[in-house]
Amino acid sequence: MLNGPRDADGFTWWEIRLADGRQGWAVEAADGRRTLLPGVDTAPRGR
Repeated sequence: MLNGPRDADGFTWWEIRLADGRQGWAVEAADGRRTLLPGVDTAPRGR
């Protein structure tokens, strides 16, 4: 999460950056379903 929440057009928006570097705004929920879920650190770990 980079920014947010911001309310616009009847939705709650969050600015996000994906692991591959893509960045943009995503809606928190639509049609009563959450579209953003808490993240999990998927970075490789040493053994």
